[in-house]
Amino acid sequence: MRQWVIIMVVALVALSVLTLTLDTQILWDGGYKLAVHIENRGQPIRVVRCGSAPNREYAEVEVSEIIRLEPSGVWPSAVADPYEGQPLSVQVPVSGRDHGLFGWKLSRTQFQYLAVVVIYADGQPTGQVVEIPDGRVSREVTVSFP
Repeated sequence: MRQWVIIMVVALVALSVLTLTLDTQILWDGGYKLAVHIENRGQPIRVVRCGSAPNREYAEVEVSEIIRLEPSGVWPSAVADPYEGQPLSVQVPVSGRDHGLFGWKLSRTQFQYLAVVVIYADGQPTGQVVEIPDGRVSREVTVSFP
């Protein structure tokens, strides 16, 4: 009987350790640089400001605030003043959750929208919100202004 109790205690401890090990998760944060190309079909552009946003609504608010020249927070993350036609580099935050023991990817999310504001040579601002591609597929985007 005593051996049976010892075997059960050892088995219970081993099962507990195994369960805790199998249930561990790794949370991570990071990001990547997105190359933003501006395609201009109209008047000359003097300034470009852009930044990534977690959702469309946030990006639209940022565009309207920049156009009113009242930027908030750390936005924009990239500015070209003066704009000389070169691509801008914007940081896109990424985070996820992996399985601790096996390394399986359990979840991954990234900022999904890019807010872009241009100021033309005559001082007139305009802006756009565009989707950011999945960083595992592409790390560049082109934004066209008429």
